[in-house]
Amino acid sequence: MPESIQDSIRRLIRYRRAPDRATSVLRQWKHNADILPRLQTQLETLLDAYGKFEPVVYDTQGIHDDGSDIVVRCRPKSEDRSPELICFQIKSFDDLGKKSYLQELKAQRDDSFRKVMRLSQYFIVLCTDSLKHKDRIRHVMAEFRSADRTEVIEPAFALTFLLHPKSRIEAVVTRSMQADDYVFKSALESLQDMFTPYARALAVYMVVNWVLWGTVLFTVENLISSEELRKTYGELQQDELLEMENDPEGELYRPYDFEEQIAEDLTILESDVVDLTENLQEFRLNPGRLRSLIALASDSLARYEYDKGQLMDYMFNLMGVRD
Repeated sequence: MPESIQDSIRRLIRYRRAPDRATSVLRQWKHNADILPRLQTQLETLLDAYGKFEPVVYDTQGIHDDGSDIVVRCRPKSEDRSPELICFQIKSFDDLGKKSYLQELKAQRDDSFRKVMRLSQYFIVLCTDSLKHKDRIRHVMAEFRSADRTEVIEPAFALTFLLHPKSRIEAVVTRSMQADDYVFKSALESLQDMFTPYARALAVYMVVNWVLWGTVLFTVENLISSEELRKTYGELQQDELLEMENDPEGELYRPYDFEEQIAEDLTILESDVVDLTENLQEFRLNPGRLRSLIALASDSLARYEYDKGQLMDYMFNLMGVRD
């Protein structure tokens, strides 16, 4: 059964925490000029992606005087019922700098629940510097912890959501909507034996090149010269470094060497996903081993009409390479 639109929104808005120090950028973002249009765009991208699987009627409206900054009205076309109304109240750095910030927020929420009929969920999205407004964030969360149909989104989650690329939103929606699909589960299983996220990223990279251009032969030099692979491996390393920051008792981390990591990953994939050719200079992709993954990439190319960079980013996210 497809998940609800409300659940999809919650999944995306809580997809990943940004480091608290990164939220300092939100000091410069203005409520109406910067945050509101970004949030509305992300919500509409999510709803469009949802509509690829479950036909949906929706409308997003910004700048309300009923205690909400954005109201989303939506319902699946297949269901003959009243639409869900999901409300968003944004609090910027400037908003939380006011002495009356908490009183205003309580009044706005109460206003929405009185004026918005059939309101199903109220999101308070805190878009501020987590370190500067640490105490005020804690006060807001404590105030609404038990409030009916109300959820507070911390700046670390809000920043990630506002910066999601379109392909990531579409990938996460696809993962939730196809979680029980046989081909999708088979594609995930085909990557399970690749013990590192780097090796999984390399397999996905090869499959995307096969789907787009029928490329089956790869040299070490070609792979090392790929800016897409280098960028993705760098992001994976940053994730590992962040985990080390959060686990100071963990093992000492040695930053990877890109060329060494490619060689190690080819060793993991060899004799299964790829075979070393007779001249010992190239690796040949075995498409039959990754049939389900190829099917997903082909479907995504038709469904979203991606270019190469978008399809690559989408598939990395769809297969959980960056999770």
